[in-house]
Amino acid sequence: MARIAVDVVVLPEADVSERAIRANAALATAGQGEIVLGEGGGLPHVSLCMGCLDERDLTAVEVVVRAIAAGKRLTGLRITQTYVCKNAQGRAVSCYAVERTRELQTLHETVMRRLGPMLTYDVAAEMLSGGGRIAETTLEWIRTYPEQASFEKFLPHITLGYGAAVEDPGPPIASGPGRLAVCRLGNHCTCREVLVAVPL
Repeated sequence: MARIAVDVVVLPEADVSERAIRANAALATAGQGEIVLGEGGGLPHVSLCMGCLDERDLTAVEVVVRAIAAGKRLTGLRITQTYVCKNAQGRAVSCYAVERTRELQTLHETVMRRLGPMLTYDVAAEMLSGGGRIAETTLEWIRTYPEQASFEKFLPHITLGYGAAVEDPGPPIASGPGRLAVCRLGNHCTCREVLVAVPL
């Protein structure tokens, strides 16, 4: 069996997901179409934990994911704003900021502690879904996820795409909890294939 790169995520409810897909489409229309969300592309998501695993371990991972979902309720997600940051190459990336509630932080830390030891960070391009050239920034983000984005550095967000999104979401958007999922990663750390998904 092959080793694959995965992302343990919260897949948001349809209202947030569809809004993110529309914002992504607007960025693509403006010439920033490298990250595609929706049909034929990736799924809007909030990353909790990234790494690499052997496909043979998926059954064991699913057992842990189901146990986490049963024991860690997430009341919902709250989108607070659209913001633009820069990636390692200095490119503008637009995201929805997701409020880092105690529930969401606890879920992230639980996933990291329970699933982190089952993952490695020796990522290679062939471990990702979709084929084609994989950006070095993708590999670097997966490789350094524990140091750059976990525990006190956890910054929950939904990536919309490259470029500066013009959408102002207005008042904070409250949505349901969505699903806890394990997804196969594609280029630009998109979630390309759902391997496990459990309601929260």
